Amino acid sequence: MRSLVRYCVWLVLDGGWFQWLWLFLVTIGVFLIRYAQLLISFFYYICPFPDFLDRLFQKTAILQYLFSFRLQAPMQPDTATIIKSYGYNVEHHIVETEDGFVLSLFRVCPSNISAKNLGLSPSSSGQVPSRRSPVLIMHGLMMCSDVWVISGKKSLPFALCDAGYDVWLGNNRGNRYSCKHRTLDPRTEKFWNWSLDEFARYDIPSQINYIKNVTLFEKISYVGFSQGTAQGFAAFSIDPNLAKSIEVFIALAPAVTVKGLSNPIASSIIKASPSFIFLLFGDKILLGSEPAWKTIFSQNVFSRILDNAMKLLFGWNMSQIDPESKKKFYRHLYSTTSVKSVVHWFQIITHPHHLTPTLSCSHLQMYDDTAHLSSRSFSRIKYDLSKFNVPCALFYGDADTIIDGPALVQMLGNAVVHVHVETEYEHLDFLWAKNVHERVYPGVMKVLSQFTTI
Repeated sequence: MRSLVRYCVWLVLDGGWFQWLWLFLVTIGVFLIRYAQLLISFFYYICPFPDFLDRLFQKTAILQYLFSFRLQAPMQPDTATIIKSYGYNVEHHIVETEDGFVLSLFRVCPSNISAKNLGLSPSSSGQVPSRRSPVLIMHGLMMCSDVWVISGKKSLPFALCDAGYDVWLGNNRGNRYSCKHRTLDPRTEKFWNWSLDEFARYDIPSQINYIKNVTLFEKISYVGFSQGTAQGFAAFSIDPNLAKSIEVFIALAPAVTVKGLSNPIASSIIKASPSFIFLLFGDKILLGSEPAWKTIFSQNVFSRILDNAMKLLFGWNMSQIDPESKKKFYRHLYSTTSVKSVVHWFQIITHPHHLTPTLSCSHLQMYDDTAHLSSRSFSRIKYDLSKFNVPCALFYGDADTIIDGPALVQMLGNAVVHVHVETEYEHLDFLWAKNVHERVYPGVMKVLSQFTTI
């Protein structure tokens, strides 16, 4: 509460009327986002003519364009369904972390090979199937495994599978496929009390060790996108034994050295006290009412809202992604996570690391539990990447406004075995750009082939 008071005092003395107006609008916006589903349901409950409204909406073109007018959002196809729809076999594996979270792994294999025959056990004919080098692929912040396969045949998992790899799609705790715990209830605060540190300490090691046990491979390859790369760098830097399990680390749009946000309004929110962020968004699930917005808005409007949000927050034009495909992609863009995990990223962005006397950038650090204290006598603990020794290939775009690729190359030193800078590529382009399968994925394949045998 004292942090909130200090923030309000700053608004009065330093921020001026514009910052007060912004705070008011943000508060109203957060309230609408958090309670959208409740407000919609209440409106329909008190409306004396709901059937008339439904008929009116269905017959009015402009209303059909703006709104979807469904009390229940349509079920989005899950990862397994999407994989099967493109002619591949899939197997759903359950992994339990050391601290009790239950995670989902999806294994992709060719249509002519069943998942059970990808390992080393003899088949029904008594023959031992050929070994396929395993690859774990991890999604980014507020995402799930859907984002890797929703773009269809040109998706990276399918390309790797066709090339002969044993492909595994990972999921972090709290998202669509991993919202379960051995003892904790998702409705409680304790269930959501985690951040990037827990991803690195529990989720990544649990999934890697599980894959090793199933495939009987001593080493696997790791592919991460955005936060998926940060989790990898953090996990391998604190656990040398885990690092020895990685053949090569492919980092797509690596969110390790982060520039922050150029938008001054968004930047002011990031710099606010964690207490203020928790006050706005709660201390459990982040944007839990997001499905309600899919219910309210049509695909056209929902796509435009996200495009404008990306432009406002990050300065992205999203021009490399097909406009029609966005309608499908954006429906799978968001998956649940904890508010604390986002606060952790705010802390990383607002506390730069000095690489040289003249060069500094945001750098991975552990969650700061002392951020609410007035005294700054406590030292922040950073993930030390100076001695990182896992061979890694970095792929990033020169139009990506939130990551500092050259700074990461300098930080990792000799661990970097390949650098690919894609012209005019922004952050999400490494997932969904129209030509990503032509401009980026061949380079990924080439690096993997240098460190693995298939």
